[in-house]
Amino acid sequence: MLTFSDILQAQNRIRRVVFRTPLVRSSHWPELYFKMECWQKTGSFKVRGALNAVFVNSMSSSAPVVAASAGNHGLGVAFAAQYVGRRAMIFVPESVSPAKLNAIQAMGVQVAVAGQDYDASEQEAMQFAGENGYPFVHAFAAPEVIAGQGTVGLEIAEQLPEVKTVIVPVGGGGLISGAAKALKTLLPKASILGVQSEASPAMVAALKAGRVVETAVLPSLADGLAGRFVHDTTLAMTQSYVDDVVLVSEETIAHAMYLLMERHKWVVEGSAAVGLAAWLEGKVRGPGPIAIVLTGSNVATETIHALLKKYQKGGNTQ
Repeated sequence: MLTFSDILQAQNRIRRVVFRTPLVRSSHWPELYFKMECWQKTGSFKVRGALNAVFVNSMSSSAPVVAASAGNHGLGVAFAAQYVGRRAMIFVPESVSPAKLNAIQAMGVQVAVAGQDYDASEQEAMQFAGENGYPFVHAFAAPEVIAGQGTVGLEIAEQLPEVKTVIVPVGGGGLISGAAKALKTLLPKASILGVQSEASPAMVAALKAGRVVETAVLPSLADGLAGRFVHDTTLAMTQSYVDDVVLVSEETIAHAMYLLMERHKWVVEGSAAVGLAAWLEGKVRGPGPIAIVLTGSNVATETIHALLKKYQKGGNTQ
């Protein structure tokens, strides 16, 4: 299983490239602090794990790297490949956000739209990589990726050592696995809370069953968290280091996105807003300070317009 030393080594590899994003105290909710990974390069924390994986892989191979992604991991791998001068092939599902697809294509890498959802796209990518002998960079289960994501936890522990609760969005579980490992090592009394959308509850279902299980995926604003499966590795780490994982509604995710725009002028994607959604739904227990990871900002302008239209016409903005 991933060690704390792996995360420290990842930090040393990527620190010259990624931003050390600020942890901003909210002027509207004083007990809340937001880790601004939405301001990270490529607009998402995913570049951390992608860079670490590509750096490690580049020590032994110069072949094109292959990845499957709902968007942000693909952006990270494309950026990392470009940084080290390697080619990349990114597989995305048919359900990919247009904003994320356009951003990946703008990186100049090869893009294949394959499969109805992330899991189907991943199968296509893994088959392609295997047939051609290319390295495959898994979006959330590769140890190097988890270690890179764990640097978010290192930074939070350094920036707010008195933090009581850290809230982390959960898709496949790579971010919460690495961040929780780092946080529980440095701040063992801090509580770690994972959050998923009710539309895609793969980690919650796996924790309940005690094993990886297939779950249905419904349309969601938190498209970056959508997936039918987690992974044995991320499930085991979540079981070991995470205090709880909760579900939030699509309505509250939309509300949280709007409030972050209206009150802080921050544009975040639905996947990033689930942490605030959990707090709004009263699923965060205990005193502050509370740190919420805002994981990304790659959201389609059409989604922003729809949210503004909905809430500025008299929707609940409390």
